[in-house]
Amino acid sequence: MSTPAPSAPPAAARPGRPGRRVRVRCLPLAGRENPYQHLMMEGLGADPRLDVAHGADGRWFAATRTALRDRPDFIHYDWNYGYFLRRHGWLTLLNAALFLADAWVARRLLGARIAWTMHNLTPHDFAPSRLERATQRAFARGCAWVRLFSPLSVARAAEYLRLPPARFRTLPMGSYEAVYPDTVTDADARAALGIGADERVVLYFGALRPYKGVEELIDAFRAAAAPHWRLVVAGSPRGEAYVASLHERAAGDPRIAVHARSVPEAEVQTFFRAADVVALPFRNIENSSSVVLAMGFGRPVVAPALGVLPERLAQQAELLYAPGELAGAIARAGATADARLRELGELNREAIRRDPWESFSAFFVDDAAPRVESGDSRRGTELPMSHGAAEETEEQRRGSVPPPLLRRSM
Repeated sequence: MSTPAPSAPPAAARPGRPGRRVRVRCLPLAGRENPYQHLMMEGLGADPRLDVAHGADGRWFAATRTALRDRPDFIHYDWNYGYFLRRHGWLTLLNAALFLADAWVARRLLGARIAWTMHNLTPHDFAPSRLERATQRAFARGCAWVRLFSPLSVARAAEYLRLPPARFRTLPMGSYEAVYPDTVTDADARAALGIGADERVVLYFGALRPYKGVEELIDAFRAAAAPHWRLVVAGSPRGEAYVASLHERAAGDPRIAVHARSVPEAEVQTFFRAADVVALPFRNIENSSSVVLAMGFGRPVVAPALGVLPERLAQQAELLYAPGELAGAIARAGATADARLRELGELNREAIRRDPWESFSAFFVDDAAPRVESGDSRRGTELPMSHGAAEETEEQRRGSVPPPLLRRSM
């Protein structure tokens, strides 16, 4: 994945290790079916100053095993919930103690720096709890930095993790266009799904889970849509009872089609090419890969003005809505001229292409995050310390003091 080291010693080599590429190991192992991690690592590996690979597999002591095996400069986490969150509180407590001990050993005894991309502030499939929050705060205190996808998330993350804003670095997610084919014509896509050329198609595409708000979308569509509109719901189901509730909600309305199944990569284009507009009615959200996917296919997006979405979709702000106003947003999208929807879709495609995956490498090779040199405040920024933010001791920042939850468990 990584490219050969340059002939001259890289400026990013750590003190005492001249000429060696910075070793970055990535956790957890999400697999090729997860396009985000694959593209992120591919982007990092394009920088000749970095040596990028996966860390050790498995839930138990993955950081320690990675540090012993590879002696990395950085261990980078994407999603860390799988290492400690369980259905039962006592199991979460036990796993949280082991998870934090693992990170502390890798950091303090084996010399790896810990970095973390925080995709969401709270878990989707578990109710937030004091134990989850305490674990995340303890983990974050040991991180060299925490990456977020937008400056809009910094204040919320700083409050949630009780970290000063200066510990956060921000960079948007890149496009998924390299993963999903886009060769089918709009006409062929509609024919494959049995949709007429003159019908206005609203698409929901993504995992079928309660927090995604699909039930509300079906209700809003039935209340606001005209006879020539179609709603297509497609994505991997999470629970038979939930999928049954979606079918029940859509029953009796021939304009609504629910495709509750895993969609192969080559078939994703069929759904997006058939759509006039994509609707992603999250109940709560910080960042969304589904939005990025829709942007890469050049489609406008109806979505709530939550999390990073007001910035991510600023070029098509007219389709964003306040919580509780989904039906109005669907009606507004339906009344928008075809030419305007196509224009908004192209603006989305242009916007997502401005954020290459390779930009993330600067966070690992520079002592400070890249600062903004132009008027674009979205890219590669490190947020300054704000007045009144929680200060840290040097021992806490360096991780020489075990986190409180870990100290209680040792």
